Amino acid sequence: MTSLGALVVALILALTPLGHPFGFVTLPVPILLSILAIAALYLAFAEMLKPQAMRAGGSRRASRAHHSTTRRFRPF
Repeated sequence: MTSLGALVVALILALTPLGHPFGFVTLPVPILLSILAIAALYLAFAEMLKPQAMRAGGSRRASRAHHSTTRRFRPF
């Protein structure tokens, strides 16, 4: 089963009456909207900051490779 399939099963159990035998209860709409807003903000900030993180990570890799003077041992 893929991650997406597991997510679909989890959502069906959590958000439909099929979850009642497992002890799931329906969440109030404001809580569901809050969860949705938090997830959307997280994704938006992650996408906005990704280019900055990639630039910072790339410059660190380049400086490490530039300063390396020892050869790595390769057995074969």
